[in-house]
Amino acid sequence: MTSPHHPVLQAGGLRCELRPELGGCLAGLWLAGEPVLRSTPAAQLDTVRQSACYPLVPFSNRVAHATLQWQGTSHPLVRHRADEPHAIHGVGWQRPWAVLEADAQFAMLAFEHRPDASWPFAFDCSQTLKLSETALELTLSITNQSATPAPAGLGWHPYFFK
Repeated sequence: MTSPHHPVLQAGGLRCELRPELGGCLAGLWLAGEPVLRSTPAAQLDTVRQSACYPLVPFSNRVAHATLQWQGTSHPLVRHRADEPHAIHGVGWQRPWAVLEADAQFAMLAFEHRPDASWPFAFDCSQTLKLSETALELTLSITNQSATPAPAGLGWHPYFFK
């Protein structure tokens, strides 16, 4: 059953549980009860870092030494861990997302960012998830809301079994 807090998508043997308030993450993806990605039931998930997959916005990977160089300006960013010298994976995975729409096989999530110490540019981001009996289709988009051009990159951080 889909709830506004933990949408559950189901199609045939595929099941996907979401935790929008935990960085817009997929808590788990199962096929016939077996995990496809590292999976935890949404109600049991404590942190986005334990999830099956989460969005990376407005950048993936790392920004060296937590300092963004953009159009001749240096923008200091927040380090996410004391032992990590770089800013990592953007801000979307650290912030709650809103559920705009959800039913048994579809969910649309949204995140609005206003400039702060973690990222100096405003943007809106949406993530759609569509489940069929044979696939999970993910779409991620970003729109710059700043008055000036801003850098951006998108991606997901899936956790596959070894």
